[in-house]
Amino acid sequence: MTFYLDRGDLDRKERRRAYRVEAEMALSALDCAIDGGRAAYVSSELTTGRRYYALLAEVGARKPSELKAKLGRAGYRRRLFDPNCRAAGEFARRVEARVADGTVVVNPAPFAAPGWTQPEYLAFWEKLLRTRVAEVHFNRGWPYSNGCVFEFLVTRDQGLPAYDADGRPLDVEQGAAAVAAAVERLSAEGFEPRILRRHLARLRAF
Repeated sequence: MTFYLDRGDLDRKERRRAYRVEAEMALSALDCAIDGGRAAYVSSELTTGRRYYALLAEVGARKPSELKAKLGRAGYRRRLFDPNCRAAGEFARRVEARVADGTVVVNPAPFAAPGWTQPEYLAFWEKLLRTRVAEVHFNRGWPYSNGCVFEFLVTRDQGLPAYDADGRPLDVEQGAAAVAAAVERLSAEGFEPRILRRHLARLRAF
């Protein structure tokens, strides 16, 4: 690919920014697409979820750091992150086919912010959900994902319409029941889904 500008010096230039500044820059890029409107957001498992727990059981790991150590960086990406990203993209395209014409569908899976921690990613998506999203669609398996259940909590707290993978309305009671079933199943399989339990307690408090 040919660029008109010499990118050599630009690509090597380093900057140090606070997390807040980086998050606002990313949100402003999205604003270029939604242009004052509100988007539809799709929530899918990425770093935790059904595939994650299946891999834990397969390799005998109990937590993310052990899974990464056993699979290696390339194996972790090939067997967990990349398949989940593809599934998220496929779901986003299905949602695009059923939302109102002109509605931007935000799929968070491709977004990468090197150096950000998981809490920083979650804080970013929470800000986006509360300020730039009109409705949220949850892919199959969402109750097994720490991130998806967190997003469901924010969605209900913000009063945004929520939909399941088939486009049916998803209320807080249905969501809590689905998460409770996931926690029960994972516990029966020998896992301790501590974060899911904490999110479930907050859901039941609505």
